[in-house]
Amino acid sequence: MYYPYTAGVAALSHFYFNPLYFQALEKRMAKKCAKDEDVCKSLRQPETPYPNLPFKETPMISARNQLPATVKNVKKGAVNDEITLELAGGATLTAIITSESTQNLGLAAGKEAVAVIKASSVLVSTDETLRLSARNQLAGTVSRIETGAVNSEVDVKVGNNTFVAIITKHSAENMKLTVGQAVNVIVKASHVLVGVRG
Repeated sequence: MYYPYTAGVAALSHFYFNPLYFQALEKRMAKKCAKDEDVCKSLRQPETPYPNLPFKETPMISARNQLPATVKNVKKGAVNDEITLELAGGATLTAIITSESTQNLGLAAGKEAVAVIKASSVLVSTDETLRLSARNQLAGTVSRIETGAVNSEVDVKVGNNTFVAIITKHSAENMKLTVGQAVNVIVKASHVLVGVRG
């Protein structure tokens, strides 16, 4: 029996998932970039879902924060290790992972890595006098706010990196967050995952 709907879906799938389609699309975008630099800037702007990834790199994990880093120091422990990561621009992040993970990933000073943080694990604070036990407290500037019905997505520029935080709409309104405002990004060390490529 012939099902027009099924045939239509199959045809669309063949078209959109055909590698030749994406190659042609990339060529068209390259031509647009050559003619208009503003087009290129719009393709690379920090409003993209994964602002710290290179333009052509496809993320293989859903976490919004994927920050290229270099291992600065590894402090060994009996069960867990403390990993200090240096981000582009000199900012540092501390991660607490198991000693077994450190060994499996081959982590050592100088090794390239990726700091992976869920957007829901990134806290935003406007109180500079607040003292917390969280190891990672980085000063930054709000670069984008997208408000939804329940939550708000807040991008915070820290040096050369952008942290994406998901907070409640109510919290964003209470803090009166605005673009350009100075804030602190807070992330617990246990919420920082460390990855390596290859």
